[in-house]
Amino acid sequence: MSSEPFKKRTRELADLASITTSGKAQMLVLYGRRRIGKTSLLRHWAATSKAPSFYWTGYRTTSEQLLESFSDRHAEIDLLAINWHDRNALFGECKWTTTKMNRADLESLQTRAAKLTKLKDFAPSYALFSKSGFTADLKKNLPENTRLFQGGAFEEMTP
Repeated sequence: MSSEPFKKRTRELADLASITTSGKAQMLVLYGRRRIGKTSLLRHWAATSKAPSFYWTGYRTTSEQLLESFSDRHAEIDLLAINWHDRNALFGECKWTTTKMNRADLESLQTRAAKLTKLKDFAPSYALFSKSGFTADLKKNLPENTRLFQGGAFEEMTP
């Protein structure tokens, strides 16, 4: 693949490279007006980078069609992060209400995640994000593969 079209994209390629060398799990959302080379930039970076990568393109469609195209029916997940190399999947649920999240919220997320049969061979972990916090029961009986984030800045809670 020729790098000629990417000579003026040095800064963007450096930004993408910094994501893979940070040592942290990260997600990139790339957006912009049509026909400026977003997809070409990502494809070029994925082809020249040694980092495992995955990209997904959104299209205008109904919510139902979008959910069916990306996952199994009736398994709506607020957040999904996949580590293809280590075969791990992080499933997240976000609640921006005045009610604390509880064990039922976690169990519901676990049930919906299990419906994603395309990820059945991945080790699951869970993240709950809550504006109002978590019940004492959930914090006391928190599974090892689950993390809690609370408040507007979503600071991680320790049980």
